Amino acid sequence: MPEHSGLEIVDFVNKEEFNFEIIFTTAYSEYAIKAFQLSAIDYLLKPLRAETVKEAIEKAIQQIGKSEISTKLEELKKSLKSANFNKIGLPFADGFKFVNFEDIILFEADGMYTKVSTIKETELLVCKPLKHFVEVMEGQTNFYKPHRSYLINLKYIKEYIKKDGGYIIMDNDKSVSISNDKKEEFLTIVQNIG
Repeated sequence: MPEHSGLEIVDFVNKEEFNFEIIFTTAYSEYAIKAFQLSAIDYLLKPLRAETVKEAIEKAIQQIGKSEISTKLEELKKSLKSANFNKIGLPFADGFKFVNFEDIILFEADGMYTKVSTIKETELLVCKPLKHFVEVMEGQTNFYKPHRSYLINLKYIKEYIKKDGGYIIMDNDKSVSISNDKKEEFLTIVQNIG
């Protein structure tokens, strides 16, 4: 490349149009580190062997496929959020069960699993920790975490019992503990429901 080094290739490409992989070929090994800093998929030293070129191309094809899939997944996530998609996929032993947010009564931690109670099913054991659902349900304003082991749908609170340190009874008759540091906040929330 007259007046330029192959390492400058990314300077000539618009970052938004960067939809390819780079494989550097040269007789000089000292440029390898710089090439990988530029996110090159491979760095081939001359003289080239057909087998190494083929392997590098296969690696590039796989990488392009992965980045296209992740781009599509990001677009899908955005479109589902903007369309107010109101279901959550719950992974369990036989596959996924899709449940409306509004049908979930509560999530209960069970080690690295979570028990999910819905209005249609008493309990479903899901292969994700409670922390995952706390993050997923962050935008759902009617979900509240009164205790480190529970995430509840405020819509399904049946009673608040003051004795024994205070606890909640849900519409499905499940008792839910309230952490001492959450009591005041919880009482403020429930007094403003309605």
